Amino acid sequence: MPPSPLPPDENPLPRDETTATSSLGEVRSTASAAPRLSREEEAKLALEGTAISPSVARSLCLLFLLTIFCVPVLQTAVNARRGQAIVPALSGDRQLIPVAAQLKQFETRLERDSVAAQWVLPRVQSALTRGGVGNEQAYIGRHGALVYRPDVDYLTGAGFLNASTLKSRVQTKTSESAPVQPDPAKAIVGFRDQLAQRGIGLILVPTPSKPMLHPDQLAARYGESAGALQNPSYQQFLEQMAEHQIVVCDPTAPLESARRRTGKAQFLDTDTHWTPDAMQIAATALAASVRDNVELPAQPQFRPSRRAVLCSNRGDIAAMLKIPAREGLFPPQQVTTEQVLTEGGEVWKPSPSADVLLLGDSFTNIYSTAGMGWGSGAGLAEQLSFELRRPVDVIAVNAGGASTSRR
Repeated sequence: MPPSPLPPDENPLPRDETTATSSLGEVRSTASAAPRLSREEEAKLALEGTAISPSVARSLCLLFLLTIFCVPVLQTAVNARRGQAIVPALSGDRQLIPVAAQLKQFETRLERDSVAAQWVLPRVQSALTRGGVGNEQAYIGRHGALVYRPDVDYLTGAGFLNASTLKSRVQTKTSESAPVQPDPAKAIVGFRDQLAQRGIGLILVPTPSKPMLHPDQLAARYGESAGALQNPSYQQFLEQMAEHQIVVCDPTAPLESARRRTGKAQFLDTDTHWTPDAMQIAATALAASVRDNVELPAQPQFRPSRRAVLCSNRGDIAAMLKIPAREGLFPPQQVTTEQVLTEGGEVWKPSPSADVLLLGDSFTNIYSTAGMGWGSGAGLAEQLSFELRRPVDVIAVNAGGASTSRR
């Protein structure tokens, strides 16, 4: 498997072997003359050798005190003018010690409502972005592409089936959340068994992410012909699915083939989601998998149609940077969606009585839910219904993943 991508500033091209060898020789020769200091020792020496005059020390202390004093005073004045609570309540219940989830919600409210943060952060982030630096959620890629950081972490991190990873998933569960099965393979097998008791078949669709198919957006050493990347545990996961006879429809291969054949990006420039064309490829592959693996009952003929609709929007990763649109750093991207219509010319709607149910997340909702800003009536469920020529029902929760829609 090719090496996993990292952001440009953290993933330099590898040095050639001769340079690395000569550098190592310099380190060894220096080490023989003087012992190498640890980082802690270097920092201690630097601090001990730093001289600060009393006037500078007083000025810095005064500046620090003014900063931490002015921010809450400003926030209190603004809240009082708006008629809001001066200090937001931590929790409405009577717990003496708040749980981690409540503390996190409290911190989120403080950050969201902070006047200083609302004024400072967009300006600072704008300057950082112009210098090629993102934030904790987004990487600034090559040629203006934006990449969601957790998608990169999935590829560069430990295998999701590793014992340490499974243990961390259990430990990060909050006391208010429902118990979760940390092993995705076991969770899927258990879900398949529950469906089988009701005579329902299951087809699993692992959706690829942008850096899987476009690692060249982060690292120049990956050419456009580079293969798709994956987490180290993915092959083991597929083997476990095959062992339990669970059908897997992975659209990664046809999407990779389309990227090489057309040279077009399969994901939106500043968004985490796929393009309409890539989604159509996935819908076609899924429809073929349904026909090959599930015996569906006969039903009256269903003849949907499609019409092209232009949509324009800024991506969700651009929104994560919290840079005002007026800055013009990431202009809206225009795409053409294929809106699905019924025989009567109405926009397609899910059918609760359908014998095909699609469980999904935002990859299902994009182009389907108008609130996401990329049009409506043209999402994955709509395209699957069009390809199957039969009604489809759908349950999709943004940012909820498979577990939320399953519950």
